[in-house]
Amino acid sequence: MRADTKFLLNVLRNEYVRRLDEVLGEVSITDDEGNVIIQNDLKVRHKASGYEYTVDRVIGDDGDYQVILREPEEPRFEAPPEGEEILGGPKDEVINEDDLIAPADTNPVEELPKEPEEEVVFVIDQAEFEKNYEVD
Repeated sequence: MRADTKFLLNVLRNEYVRRLDEVLGEVSITDDEGNVIIQNDLKVRHKASGYEYTVDRVIGDDGDYQVILREPEEPRFEAPPEGEEILGGPKDEVINEDDLIAPADTNPVEELPKEPEEEVVFVIDQAEFEKNYEVD
């Protein structure tokens, strides 16, 4: 390849990547037809801080939307209840007869029901969301 062709290909490739990054970084709550495109459980990132938030829901109507975001520590999906996780694998221990006989529990401990924790959410106006957040 000639040097001119190589240079031109590099310029075009760099411009294409720059434009692609610019388009992917833009976040709009609605598309050209006014349909809401930001969905529940979508991950978005605050541009300045770099924190990743999960969209809880979008509320509002034509041009006056608010995005409700869960705090960064909130998982995207709930873990399965204890005891329902997938069991087994290559590192399982061998079970013998002594393992099958469980000792009688003379004083069972009763767990108190846990109080539900208050969920922390952030309400972001449409203009602020489109300016300061990007889809991850």
